Parts: sequence; C-alpha cells; structure tokens
Amino acid sequence: MKEIINQILESELNKAVDSISEIIGLGLVNKVYDVNCKNKSYVVRINPDRNKEFEFWKEKWCMEKASSLDIPSPEVIKVGLIHDLPFMIMNKVEGSNGSKCSQDDQLTIWNRLGEYANKIHGVKQIDELKITTDEFHPNWISKLEYNIGQLTSNDSLLTKNIFRKDEHELCRNLLKNLKEKRFDKGLIHGDLCPRNVIFQNNKIVLLDWGSSKIDIVPHTELGIVQTDNNLNPNEFESFLSGYGLSKHEYGKIEDEISQINFLNSLDLYRWAEGSSFIEIDDYALKLRSTFDNMPK
Repeated sequence: MKEIINQILESELNKAVDSISEIIGLGLVNKVYDVNCKNKSYVVRINPDRNKEFEFWKEKWCMEKASSLDIPSPEVIKVGLIHDLPFMIMNKVEGSNGSKCSQDDQLTIWNRLGEYANKIHGVKQIDELKITTDEFHPNWISKLEYNIGQLTSNDSLLTKNIFRKDEHELCRNLLKNLKEKRFDKGLIHGDLCPRNVIFQNNKIVLLDWGSSKIDIVPHTELGIVQTDNNLNPNEFESFLSGYGLSKHEYGKIEDEISQINFLNSLDLYRWAEGSSFIEIDDYALKLRSTFDNMPK
C-alpha cells in the first residue's frame, strides 16, 4: 500500500513522500494514512472496493457544503482512482482527536456537534452528479418498504430465534405504522462523535462523512448519537442544547426516534445478512437490544 500512496502523491500533487503511517481506529472499511512530504502533511484514504468511488465524491461534497455553513472541515484536494482503488487526498488537520480530550472538552465537543447537526439538517439534497444519496435505498420510504417485505415466514430472525413469532408480527405492525407518519428529511452526518473531530483549542473540525445521507431529521441523527455512543446524561444534554432542542421537545419525538432506531438497526442487519464477509452476530444483538428498548 505504501508504494500505491507514493504513486498517488507523485502523480496527483508532484510530491515526494518522506514518511507514511497508517491511522488506526478511524473506520471499518477505508484505510487511512498520515503522509508527510517536505513542508506539508496530508491524509490519504483508500477504499478497497472499486465500486465505492462515489462515496469519496459524496464526502467531498458534504465537507465543502459543511464549510459553506461555517462548520470547520478538512480541505479535500483530490478524489480519484489508482489501480482500481478509490482514493481521497486531504490536507492534514493538526490537533487532538476528540476521543482523547478531557471530560470538559468532551462536553464542548458534544455541544458543538449539536450545533453542526442543526445546520446540516437544513440541507435537503446532495447536489453531486457523481453520487447517489444512499447506495442501498433511494429514500427512507424505500428502506421502510424493503424491511417490511423481508419480514416473511422464513425470515432468519425467526429461524435463528432472534425474535419469537409474536415479536416478529409486532415488528411488522410497528413498521407499517411508520408508513402513516410524515417526517422532515435532510442531510445527516451519520456518525457524530468525538472520534470524528479534531480539537484545536476551541475550534472543532468535523471529519468522516462516509455514513452521510438524506434521511429523517432530526430523528435518525439523534437515534444514531444515542445508540452508537455511550453518552452520559450531561453529554446528551450538551448535544441537545447545541442542537437547540429542549427536553420537552425531545420528549415529544422520543417514541418516534425509538421506532426509527429500530428500522435502521433492522436495515443494518439485512445489509450484514447479505454481506458474506460481515460477522452478523453483533448486528443481531444490536437489533435485539433496540427492539427491547423500544416502547411497544
């Protein structure tokens, strides 16, 4: 991989590489590298799947849109292909990863992420011809109908004893009820957390838009923030405060958030089920937990 990165920097930026080190823990799919050249440092991300080039174009568009909304973001220099491997070159942002910050700084980060979420949720579509808004479903109604259609009598949720038959039927009814509701849609980041920011004094730079898409707002983003992070009450309050959502306003949509959470967990389970290289047990456990925590 180091030879490929050397080729990317030489062909795209006419730069000679001094050193390369892999950055671990910033995603399950992309390989991320810290690349140092003379007087300049870059971050290079590489996806092993030729068909995923559009995801880097999506991220580029999202970061540029975020910057226009006064959300500090890395500068994307180049997106392209080399040896059928999609790559992205960004200027390196100096600072501390948010996951390594103090508890007080973590509260500041969560508050600022709430502010960022509020801004990006006002974006109603991704205006980039090279991408789609969601690689699996064109919209959330399509996702809903797909998942209702998968709840059949030979469903693996039944054959693997993840759900009893009565619970399986309850799942179907809950999802059918969602079809009767009307929601706002907007751009979501899909992975807001301290791990995906660089903290520079009081400046918080937002990274990694790989999970971004057009979805239900604010429900989907709030649900992901809750289920994917072990937030304490102060951190979640800080996020809501930054978003501009009172506890009372949040309480009015809390049940709907739980239902959307379940839909998204079910959809991830179906994705894992169709991906032979994915360990499905973790997705099944998360789906079960989401169901158990949902008001019936």
